[in-house]
Amino acid sequence: MTDMAGKQPPAGAGTFWLYKQHDLLLGPVPYEAIVEQLYSGDIDGSTPICEQGSGLDFKPLGDNPLFFVHLAKANAKLKVEAQHRDVVQTRRRALGLKAVLVTLLALLGLIAIGFGARYLAVNRPWERKVVLPDPIITDELPLIALASRNKAALDDDEGMAYPTSPSGAGAQGAVTPPKAPGTRSRATTSARPRLPAGVGARADRDGLHSHQTWDEDSIQRILAAKKKTLHPCLTAESHRQDDPAWSARIPLEFTVANTGKVSKLWIDHHDYKSESSELHKCMFKVLGGWQFPPYEGEQANVSMVFNVRAR
Repeated sequence: MTDMAGKQPPAGAGTFWLYKQHDLLLGPVPYEAIVEQLYSGDIDGSTPICEQGSGLDFKPLGDNPLFFVHLAKANAKLKVEAQHRDVVQTRRRALGLKAVLVTLLALLGLIAIGFGARYLAVNRPWERKVVLPDPIITDELPLIALASRNKAALDDDEGMAYPTSPSGAGAQGAVTPPKAPGTRSRATTSARPRLPAGVGARADRDGLHSHQTWDEDSIQRILAAKKKTLHPCLTAESHRQDDPAWSARIPLEFTVANTGKVSKLWIDHHDYKSESSELHKCMFKVLGGWQFPPYEGEQANVSMVFNVRAR
């Protein structure tokens, strides 16, 4: 018997079936319901089934020829659907990872913007900074004298004395410590002590004799060669003032120890007397690299004056 379209009905059409799922006996259901559950994946080829009225002789669905074709089609359909689900899940994972990366990049961008805004607020690169030219620096003739002559004055925080010229004659700006009233000279020019060979002697205005063995010419040569190494300190101080009209006369004095190294520095300017001033620290560091010839006896003090004028 054929249907109205002339097609042969399915072999199992009109039959009813029993089946088991997880120790449950289900049915009877029509043949078409069994086929539908195959395609939905609710049952598969291992599901026990038996036709109603044939006893309870359950056999796997895959062993029944009535379901061979539908079982193959159902397996193919379910396989395609599983592959599609895998593709969808892979895409979702990729999209999730991409979303996480975008979020991290956005956070990093916000952090970079924050640092950039702080840098701009602090440094203001759009504001053109005024670069002051280097100042004009001149110096006066250095003076060298015995350190003991002016020790008391050099240790006075209110000021400092400048030693007399090497020849003994007073130089411009030189100061000689005053003699106490009523004090007699302990030595006179006619009663100078005799000195060993190679040792010089100098007499101050009170007739006192001091021993020296340092070489004044060598010190002067080193001063002439090295004094410009102090100019960067003066230039830096001029730039710190940030004043186009700034100028200063900066006298300084330092002691050359017997080792030939500079042991102490004084700057006779009210702004730079303190050892914590930037100019004092810079100059003392530079002077620390100077090396004079070692000598014995009384130590030498060197007085220098720098005149600094901004351009």
